Amino acid sequence: MSFQITTQATLGTLVSEVAKAVGFAVTVADAAGSTDPAVAQMTTAVNDAAADLVGQHDWPDLITDSSLSVMAAVPGDALVTLALPADFFKFVNQTQNDQTARLPTRNPLTAGDWQSIKTLAPFVSFNLMWRVKGGNQVQFLNPPSTAHTFAFEYLSQAYVIDADTPTLFKNVATKNGDIFKFDPYLLRLLAVCHWRETKGFDSTGPRMKYDAAYRARFNRQEAGAVISTRGSPMSPLFRPIDSANIPETGFGL
Repeated sequence: MSFQITTQATLGTLVSEVAKAVGFAVTVADAAGSTDPAVAQMTTAVNDAAADLVGQHDWPDLITDSSLSVMAAVPGDALVTLALPADFFKFVNQTQNDQTARLPTRNPLTAGDWQSIKTLAPFVSFNLMWRVKGGNQVQFLNPPSTAHTFAFEYLSQAYVIDADTPTLFKNVATKNGDIFKFDPYLLRLLAVCHWRETKGFDSTGPRMKYDAAYRARFNRQEAGAVISTRGSPMSPLFRPIDSANIPETGFGL
């Protein structure tokens, strides 16, 4: 048994596929270097589609582990600001923990909580108290005097592999051989939508096709508990939701 499954595509391949789908050309020889305005629009459409996709789901292929060492520079420091990874896009929810104290720190402080603690109760410390600042930094209020490890998972925006340097990851494809980490079919369908909208054409049909493909691929790399009302040899023929088959989250209790 053998397989030939395409899971990634290059910028050049995707632009050619978009060109074919919209009736522009069977293939585009040099998408990255073309001076044709129509090809430039298709190249932009592919990059825009990828930028849209990264924010639509916590794609497992883009989830990365990281950690920060949190500690006051001098005793009594009320604030410490640390840089997040260069490819940081957003935190994966419910993954933030104080590894040193072995306690969760999963929720950032709201603006109201931050100001209340900072101005009204400046000496209060509830584990690691944090918030994202400027999109690429995280601030900790009343940091500990000894180092604590803030462990977390985040969604990376480094979804393009450079054609010439495989260890270089980017968020914009600029070379024909640059490889996108996304599902090529999904990326192509969304790029067609972007191109049609740029040209002022109706995109209702392509959008419906993209939405159907997205639903089919959403969460396909994940597995979760399934609520079952089907009987088994050890249970009644029909078993409604009860304490034996509720989700692991305890929803409904």
